[in-house]
Amino acid sequence: MLVAALLAVAIYTSLGGAIPGVPRLLGTSPLPIIAETELPSPADQSPNNAPAVPSISTGIAPGTIVLESKGYIIPEQQILVSPQVSGRVIELNFEAGQQVRQGDVLAVLDSTEYVADHERSVAQVAAARERVRESQKGNRPDEIRQAEAELAEAKTQLEQAKRTYERKRDLFEKKIVTPQDLEDSQSEFHALSQRVEKLAAMAQLMIDGPREERKRIAEAELKAAEAELARVKWRLDNTVIKAPISGTILKKNAELGNLVNPVAFNGSFSLCDVADLSKLEVEL
Repeated sequence: MLVAALLAVAIYTSLGGAIPGVPRLLGTSPLPIIAETELPSPADQSPNNAPAVPSISTGIAPGTIVLESKGYIIPEQQILVSPQVSGRVIELNFEAGQQVRQGDVLAVLDSTEYVADHERSVAQVAAARERVRESQKGNRPDEIRQAEAELAEAKTQLEQAKRTYERKRDLFEKKIVTPQDLEDSQSEFHALSQRVEKLAAMAQLMIDGPREERKRIAEAELKAAEAELARVKWRLDNTVIKAPISGTILKKNAELGNLVNPVAFNGSFSLCDVADLSKLEVEL
């Protein structure tokens, strides 16, 4: 083993300090290595009294092995800053080479359309909440009293129509009224009877309140409106683009007045490149 190691050192030296297939460290040159051996003392020799191996000197500085390779120094974290919504840049607060902190406002997009969508969604949520509240509380007492009063009035009219019909029927049997008079009173009586039944059903619905199905529909409409509000608010908030990390602006990709679109194949789809230059790494 010792002889093999010495031979490997000699081959390394003959190759000028470079081993095929093994990279060298950046910015260094091969330095010589001296590998020396010490002969074991007589007390440490094996019983077989193996012959001593002479020391070999390679002319290389002892203990120095240097590897050399080429690579790039790159930032550990580099981010392409792109807006999550499309719009025209109306405010730009950075230049290439500028230092920024995480959360700094880099740019602002035109938010006119997003503000209108947000206000409309706020109104829709308010209307949906009122419908849910109405379905839970039921009808107001004065509405129930009004329905009961209309029903009572219709019953009174029905009693009067019934007496009129019975009287004309008796007169018709005595040949005093015409058949037309009898039919008119009969039609009025039947019409008022149907109206009383309708008003009675409506009054009962007022007392019972909305059906459970309608309550669930109102609650579902409220959830849908709230979800839409969250979506438009997210879009409105993203018209303000902030620095995702603290670092340096490496490249400026947009100018004031540009129309940026995160999904565009042509034109501006990003604002800048930002990197944290305090954390670097070597890419071989």
